[in-house]
Amino acid sequence: RTFDLDQGWALTIDLLIIIISKSENYKTRDAIRRTWGSGKNLGNYSWIQIRFFFLIDFDEKLISQIRLENNIFNDIIQVGTVQMKVILA
Repeated sequence: RTFDLDQGWALTIDLLIIIISKSENYKTRDAIRRTWGSGKNLGNYSWIQIRFFFLIDFDEKLISQIRLENNIFNDIIQVGTVQMKVILA
């Protein structure tokens, strides 16, 4: 339940959701962050600590945009193409 992050602090969560996304699908990830991924409007379940991460492929053409996106939202897990194929298999 408690995850140690690279930044040197711990995060307690009850539900971890990993969403598979292609690196070029920024608009989709942004829509998820603004809607059900925001963790708002959980009603009776508002006490649950939810954390979302996007598992995306590595695309050298988008590396700077992905880095910026992760610096802003801190929710990107990037894997190489081979690892992504293994995960999806």
